[in-house]
Amino acid sequence: MEMFLAVLLAVVAADAPVVSNPGFEQVREQTGLPKSWRDLPQGWHCTSLPNEVRLVCYETTVGEGQESRALQITVAADHPDTKVAYNATQDVKGFVAGKSYRVSAKVRTQGLGNLPMICVQCLDPSGSKFVAFARSPGRALNADIQEWERIETTILVPEGTAIFRLRVGIPSEGNAGGTAMIDDVEVVEARAATVASSECDQEPAHRIPLAVIDVAKVFKEFNHKMQSVKLAIADFDRNVKAVRVEQTDPRDLEAEIKAKKATFLSDEALAYAETYREIENVVQRICREREIGVVIRYTSDPMDTKDRSSVLQAVNRPVVYSAVPDLTADVIAALNKSSQ
Repeated sequence: MEMFLAVLLAVVAADAPVVSNPGFEQVREQTGLPKSWRDLPQGWHCTSLPNEVRLVCYETTVGEGQESRALQITVAADHPDTKVAYNATQDVKGFVAGKSYRVSAKVRTQGLGNLPMICVQCLDPSGSKFVAFARSPGRALNADIQEWERIETTILVPEGTAIFRLRVGIPSEGNAGGTAMIDDVEVVEARAATVASSECDQEPAHRIPLAVIDVAKVFKEFNHKMQSVKLAIADFDRNVKAVRVEQTDPRDLEAEIKAKKATFLSDEALAYAETYREIENVVQRICREREIGVVIRYTSDPMDTKDRSSVLQAVNRPVVYSAVPDLTADVIAALNKSSQ
């Protein structure tokens, strides 16, 4: 069989820059800083706005159920609309121009609206000019990240780089009153490795290329937001029946009913949207943890041969047969756990 060369991105730990105090275990004495900034990590510089240090709090803590420290960054609840990134920063030594590096960190969140970030700034010898920049992808959060999730980005260090500046933290926008927990910062080399491969035996980009999920079933099992809307509708219906007996002019009541129905439809749409965003966030986390490439929607409901609509639904299913992982039960369990 014809052989060809495929260039794959392989992560290699050898010869990588060394991050000082990557787990934030070593703390340093602090002077001239707010008392709320406790046990700051050695080897890291924590940023704030000039004369506005109260707007952010840095500390290293041992969280509940944890055995080691993590960096905790909290944005003040009354933070103004000013856009600023609060982060711990470190100039990492040992990098080599021309090589690519993957930088990453584990994060958890509480009350944040946007995902924490990790980024790299490659600077010239003056330290004032960027020659390259890379930042981990952002994401809006509709629920706290309760289990550790790794954020990452990759950067090719160009010639002329004198400073490899690593930053990890949170943007202030959408995060007022929220907290990020950060741990286990890593920098590893990501270099192109040439490997021999046959056309029928190529390594996939993801460990698990495909999985499925029954979204309708997830909605049925995890519907507390919809339940609150349904309860409000039922309560309104009861009040309407009671008012009809006493109402002399039905036109006033009909106008109120019409307006209330419009409100309920809006509330219902919002409940569906918020629930679907939570489902998306859980699916994305599971996919990153298990290295799943694509998740497609399917239905697990059996076909009822006596029900025309059930038969038509079965005939039009996009998935006829599946032997790939089904994430439905895992997603339902994760959503129920996060809502407790």
